[in-house]
Amino acid sequence: MINNNEILESAIQTIEMESKAILNLKNKLNYQFIEVVKYILTLNGRVVVTGIGKSAIIGQKIV
Repeated sequence: MINNNEILESAIQTIEMESKAILNLKNKLNYQFIEVVKYILTLNGRVVVTGIGKSAIIGQKIV
């Protein structure tokens, strides 16, 4: 059976990995992101956010 230290270490590694991935997103923000946001803000109606699994749950929270 997995011990307590292994559980914590796995959780810490996962959080560190996900944190790095999120921080790397800032390097991908550019004028295209700005243009998309501006375009979405001009729309009337709704923006459809889709996903399967966890991305669907996140999409529901956005809306």
